[in-house]
Amino acid sequence: MVYETSNKIAEALKAKNLNCRIEESETASSVAAKLSGEHAKDLIIRFISHNDGNDVSVRIFAIADGSKSDKVKLLTLLNKLNADYRFACFYLADNGEISVSYDVPSSADQDLGGMCVELLIRLWRIVDEAYPAILAAANL
Repeated sequence: MVYETSNKIAEALKAKNLNCRIEESETASSVAAKLSGEHAKDLIIRFISHNDGNDVSVRIFAIADGSKSDKVKLLTLLNKLNADYRFACFYLADNGEISVSYDVPSSADQDLGGMCVELLIRLWRIVDEAYPAILAAANL
């Protein structure tokens, strides 16, 4: 099912000439956009909605594979990144993937699409800036 929230986000991204697509599952819909920066290439940012409210989770999964890294070194870096970039949450998933999350605080009277465009830009800058350190800590 595609939630109206996903449609609003997709419209806002397309209005800024950002290519994106809507994906759907039984429990959620999401807007996915592939981004490349100076350091990080071809990562997909997802705006995930579980209802028609303004409840949106932003995720970039699998930034890098940390499964073969020194876990203490990697987790120390992720903790530092979480302190440096207060609103982004870097984490090491059980499968070894390094990902980042951001939950959108929003109310019904806010411009959700515009807010998500701004968050895409902010989160992407953070990930692109942190990418070399993440690769180094992951031994990649």
